[in-house]
Amino acid sequence: MKISTTELSNRISVYNIFSDGKSGMEEISMKDLYDSINIDTIDDDDIQDYGKLHLRDLKRLDYSINPSEDTAISVRKHVVIFSIDNTRAIITANRLVFIVPDGADSIIGEIGKDIDDWAELDSSFEYNAYERLLTATKYLDKNQLELLEKKSDDILKQIKRTNIMSVKTQDDIKNLKNEISSILKHFGHIVDVLNDVYEDDEKQAFMNLTLLKNNYILFKNVDDKPELHEGISNLIEVFLIDYNNYVSRAENLEIKIKGEEDLMMIKLDTVRNQLMIINTVISIIACTVGFSSYVASIFGMNLDNTKYLQPVPGVFNGVVISTMIF
Repeated sequence: MKISTTELSNRISVYNIFSDGKSGMEEISMKDLYDSINIDTIDDDDIQDYGKLHLRDLKRLDYSINPSEDTAISVRKHVVIFSIDNTRAIITANRLVFIVPDGADSIIGEIGKDIDDWAELDSSFEYNAYERLLTATKYLDKNQLELLEKKSDDILKQIKRTNIMSVKTQDDIKNLKNEISSILKHFGHIVDVLNDVYEDDEKQAFMNLTLLKNNYILFKNVDDKPELHEGISNLIEVFLIDYNNYVSRAENLEIKIKGEEDLMMIKLDTVRNQLMIINTVISIIACTVGFSSYVASIFGMNLDNTKYLQPVPGVFNGVVISTMIF
């Protein structure tokens, strides 16, 4: 992937959190960001064959160049690239670089929450960074899912109050179904990424950036060292359970909407059948009246033109009744 000079000089807003507890916003070019991150990395070809961080990795995180980045957690040598929609970041052993999207006040507040307490925790800096990034992602997704659940409840209440859906209600249902389908796809991508990390012990081990930086010799053979990946594995498992629960909730919304649509269609079919019966009865009556009118037009209203029938008592009523029965 070739990167132009213009793209390299493009300045992006980032929110930095350092292992010493300092944090702050800055604007920086991708080239300068790349250089500053590589200062903290170690290029050792003896450890596992994980590639180094490249400029193209940073280009993928730039919203102006790539507004719809694929969901991924990528491991490089001494660097982890975290990319889930509006939660894009680069993590090293002593620095978390969050790429700031437009209107990101809420997510920055969520990521920077309680950073003063990170130093007092037993876990490493990068572990706290992973947990905070995943928590911020879950925070956004949970809010979006709860909003969809509220929309769904409101629409279902509208449907239950009437036997016929208005055009507006039908449009609302269509839009809601599209939103549910979109969020299900989004949750599915996150579950796939978390599963990919959860099932890869080697990748989990190399996400221990502090230990990797201080004692990278331990990582020459990670297969026999389960302690290198257990902490990350437990963290991923917690969020994997949460997102599987979100998938179930979104699927339940989809089922409820489909169930109410099916019920409404049954009601409409019932009304349609009743209208068909009424229409049939009206058609029969119309045919009867029409045929009777035809006969009356031939014989005359009082059968005056038939001299043999006129003197017979009740002949008019008999002709009318027999004609209608016929």
